[in-house]
Amino acid sequence: MNATLPYAHELIQQGRFDEAVVALEEIVSNSPQSSEARYALGYVYFQKKRWTDASMEFEESLALDHGNANSAFYLGEIALQGGHTATAQEYFQQSLEINPQHQSASERLASLGVRGISSRQATYATVPSSSPLKMEHSEGGAVFETLLSDPSETAQRAVKLIRELDMDKRPRMAPYLFPKFLDFLIAFTALYVAAYVTVIAPRTTSLPLMTAEQRYKTTQPTAAQIESSIRENDEITASQFSPQRQSNNLWAERMEIRALGFGAVLLCCLLLFNAWLVSRRRFTFDEGRLVILTGFIRNRQTIELYRVVGVSVKETLLTKLTGDAYLIIEHKDDNKQQYEHLLGLAKYDRLVEIQDQLRNLVGMLRSIPWIKGIIY
Repeated sequence: MNATLPYAHELIQQGRFDEAVVALEEIVSNSPQSSEARYALGYVYFQKKRWTDASMEFEESLALDHGNANSAFYLGEIALQGGHTATAQEYFQQSLEINPQHQSASERLASLGVRGISSRQATYATVPSSSPLKMEHSEGGAVFETLLSDPSETAQRAVKLIRELDMDKRPRMAPYLFPKFLDFLIAFTALYVAAYVTVIAPRTTSLPLMTAEQRYKTTQPTAAQIESSIRENDEITASQFSPQRQSNNLWAERMEIRALGFGAVLLCCLLLFNAWLVSRRRFTFDEGRLVILTGFIRNRQTIELYRVVGVSVKETLLTKLTGDAYLIIEHKDDNKQQYEHLLGLAKYDRLVEIQDQLRNLVGMLRSIPWIKGIIY
């Protein structure tokens, strides 16, 4: 088995820690100088409460990469588990010195009654920045700019994947309009049937014709009864061609034509309106972010890809008919799990490729130590 870090990260995200231990131990044995692999192995040991093993791996990771703020943070956590509060404070302070925006370390120090260092006093160890980077809701591609400044192999590979993924496009019309067309057609048919039954049909209904033979099928009518029945039938037949009846039939025909014409025009207008709304949508992958524009006034939603925790592709019966599918992006925002369903981004085959690209990129981003508070 030739395990890789992205594969190990995927195992960790899925909570398959036993398998992740096997994969990461193999990676570390083959690449003992990999700070990332040792950090990931330490994290898995930490989750399995193997404190001694986890501490050794975090110490090795920090020794190999002095800018690994998360390794320092978890060393502090292990110290707290052992009741060594003073040592834990030192590690949390060290984590903040490396990354002054490390929220978890700040919260730990606050819980211990210690005030963290100020952002002006802090510096980045391996990723220099002209100003402290706000990772909560970065603007202007701040994460991407920092990735460009990071000389590590993982960061540069992430930059390459981000650039390969960059796109700006409107969604395809078919998966949006085809279901709408079916909905509108069903609604119009139901309304037409209701109108016909309640308005049109009563104007054209005539009295049933009944012959003498039908009326007296089970009896032996007299000659007078037969003569009376024939006279009634003649009167009913004449009424079928009366001016009033012809006028009613003409009115009904006109109403049917008008209803069908109105329905066709309304259906076209509704489809055109929905096509316009779809044309207002836009999906943009740019500098490690997904920007979604939707709605009449083009509401804007921005998702940082380092906050994504899951990517999948889902087909439905209707999307299969148009060759499309949903790209479902699971992400965390303000510690809440949220889902975005992107429809019409691409045809199914291309969407699967985008899914694989996103999974590789997300796994890589979540393995970079300085990305605060989002790893696993």
